[in-house]
Amino acid sequence: MSLTTAQTQALGTDLRRRRDLLAAELRERLHTSGQDVPAGLRDYLGAGVDPSEAYEELADDLAWLGHETIVLRRLDAALRRLSIGGYGTCIYCGGDIPPERLQAMPAAESCVACQEAAERERRRHPA
Repeated sequence: MSLTTAQTQALGTDLRRRRDLLAAELRERLHTSGQDVPAGLRDYLGAGVDPSEAYEELADDLAWLGHETIVLRRLDAALRRLSIGGYGTCIYCGGDIPPERLQAMPAAESCVACQEAAERERRRHPA
């Protein structure tokens, strides 16, 4: 079942809202940290800082940044699919992605069957 125009518009609005919120959060976190330098340039090994704590803090910040960047890229990709008319279509099999799945995961690029197959394959051949 293809998306109706109303569903596509509502999902597009949600995608843009989520993308704008995430981009604003990334900008805020990278450019303001309550310190004199942007968080992205913070001196993790400043005077008197325990190196193991500094490493842990840096690792946490990098993990957060990596995850949020992936989410942002997925939202951007979904918005591109929306703009060219491919939104709601599985990138693997070309079938429809159910509206319920898109409401739960607006950046979903695959149908449930293809997603399950990809997850089974990843479990069989972990990286």
